[in-house]
Amino acid sequence: MFYTDVTEQRLRFGDVLKGYLSTTPTIIEPFAERNEAYNIDVRLPDFCVVMDPCCQIGGGSISLTPLIQVRSYFWDVPYFFEDITRINRVMSPRLAIHPHKWNELTSQEKMELINATPQHGYLRFFVYEENDAFPPYNVSRDLRYEEKIDRADQLPTYEERREKLEFQTKYYMIDFKSVHHLNCKKISRPDKPLDSKIQNSKILQLSIRTRNELRDKMSFYYGNPPDEDRTDV
Repeated sequence: MFYTDVTEQRLRFGDVLKGYLSTTPTIIEPFAERNEAYNIDVRLPDFCVVMDPCCQIGGGSISLTPLIQVRSYFWDVPYFFEDITRINRVMSPRLAIHPHKWNELTSQEKMELINATPQHGYLRFFVYEENDAFPPYNVSRDLRYEEKIDRADQLPTYEERREKLEFQTKYYMIDFKSVHHLNCKKISRPDKPLDSKIQNSKILQLSIRTRNELRDKMSFYYGNPPDEDRTDV
């Protein structure tokens, strides 16, 4: 179960909300003077997702990220096409690679990926399962990819077929790079009664299992050090 059947009377990490602004400041370069030009893009997305840990929500502020359409090229990957929420979980690295890119790899590179330790792929993104609360949108792809075994090296490869694929979906996703901060005095601490308008803005609540998946992937995204910062300690 991706969502709970009954939502709690408080805000939780991963909740889907409506009615909240999304802001994105833009600058040309770091300011040398205080009067340099900048731009702030303000939008009202259909839905936002709570990015604060449950115990940190409140005090008149909240961290959010917009719920956005799933990037169309994810549907090209057969492993994801079967279940797009697999993006959320640990997987063999070879399953996450786009078929076109996989076909360009050498046999040695393919073997290394096949034998690699399962891990999270597409670290920035977490997919929300389709729900009747979400508006449908169209997906259109011009190619299909079918896995087969290459006769030369006996390794998986993909056969590319020109085939028009069009369908509607209600799957959405979030991008960890798009988190923003918002002030609202009605956002209270978990130990205080929730304002009715805040409660009415809550559309969906994740199940404990899904919330743990979101927490695990987000923790890996922020806590995974680059190779040059790794130590043996």
